[in-house]
Amino acid sequence: AVSKMNFYVLALPLIYATLASSVTPEKLGPLWFVLVSGAVVICLSYGVATLLGKLPFFHVENKVDFDALRVAAAFPNIVSLPILIFPTLCEYAVVHDAFYEGDPDTSSEVEKYRSCVDQSNAMIFVYFF
Repeated sequence: AVSKMNFYVLALPLIYATLASSVTPEKLGPLWFVLVSGAVVICLSYGVATLLGKLPFFHVENKVDFDALRVAAAFPNIVSLPILIFPTLCEYAVVHDAFYEGDPDTSSEVEKYRSCVDQSNAMIFVYFF
């Protein structure tokens, strides 16, 4: 039980932090089709859920439940996006200065960045999991 907990608590944040720190806008430029494909998949998933909800044998009476179902079908893995986005945003001074709680005048940029990444990862894991 302890080793499984260590895996979830320690290994996954390390993997996500490593991936997120290597993602840059320059590397994402030639991968425009990934963004377009993602948008198509989201729209297609939302459309299929909407069409299935209109069929008589799949009809959901409660509109709130049906709306939640459509959103869940469209965004099944949305939790992973903040884990990738926040460490990349922490590279910018305006973001890591906002997260940093120490003395900004005596701290290095690397220290501010690490603090921002650590705090954002903690916030994401506490909130989403």
